[in-house]
Amino acid sequence: MKIYEELYRQLKHLVSSIPTCNYIPYDDKKDIIQDVMIILNSKIEDGSLTDDFNEIKGYSFMVLRNYCTSWQRKEKKRETPVAEFWEITDESHLELEETEYKEYLHTLARNYIQQDKYNNDERIILDKLLEDYTDKEIVDSTTITRKELGQYKFRIKVKLKYDFLRPVKYYVKNMNDKDFKLPCFTRVELKNFFPNLSTRALNHFIYSGFVTKDGYYIEAKIKKRKKKDE
Repeated sequence: MKIYEELYRQLKHLVSSIPTCNYIPYDDKKDIIQDVMIILNSKIEDGSLTDDFNEIKGYSFMVLRNYCTSWQRKEKKRETPVAEFWEITDESHLELEETEYKEYLHTLARNYIQQDKYNNDERIILDKLLEDYTDKEIVDSTTITRKELGQYKFRIKVKLKYDFLRPVKYYVKNMNDKDFKLPCFTRVELKNFFPNLSTRALNHFIYSGFVTKDGYYIEAKIKKRKKKDE
C-alpha cells in the first residue's frame, strides 16, 4: 500500500532530523523505524488508525519521538554508572525511577569512599555532592578553593569510575554499625584491614561467619570453590 511507503519515507526523514533521535547509531535507527512501522501497521489493520497518510502523519511523529526517547533512557542505563551518577547529583527534579537509581548509586559511592585511597578532602567533597551542594556552597563551607575543587572532583571521578567497573568480592561489615560497609575487591585489601590475621586465618574468617570482638565480619560475594571429587 502507498501509505506504508509514505510512512517509511517520513520516519526515515524524522529519525535523522528530530533532536530526540540524535546520537542514536545508524543501525539502531533502522531498527526503530521498523518497530514503529510494525506499531502503526497493527493499528491500521485493527481499525484504530485510518489509512490516510495526511491524517496519521502527526501521530506517527509522536510514536517515533516517544520510541527514541525510550531508547535513549534505556541506553543511558547501560553507561558506566559513574557517568550517570555524576550527572544526576546535579539534578533537582527527578522521576521516581531515576530517584531510586540515584539512591542506589549514592549508596555505592558512600561505600567506596571508605577506602584508604580516598583522602579526607575527597570524602568531604563527595559527601557534600551527594547532599546536592553546589560548587559555590562547597567552597564557602570548606577551606578548599574553587581551583582545588575542580582538581578533586576530577580525581574522585577517576577513582569512582574504576571502582564502579570492578567487581566487589567482599564486604567488611560491623554488627554495631549498620551503615559501615567497606567494599574489598581482593584478599590483599581484606588483609590490609585485618593485618594481624594470617592468610589461613583470613580464609577461615571469610567463610565461617566469624565476628571479631569489636563486631567486624566479612560478607563474601563469591562462593567458595568446592574441591573436585577424586
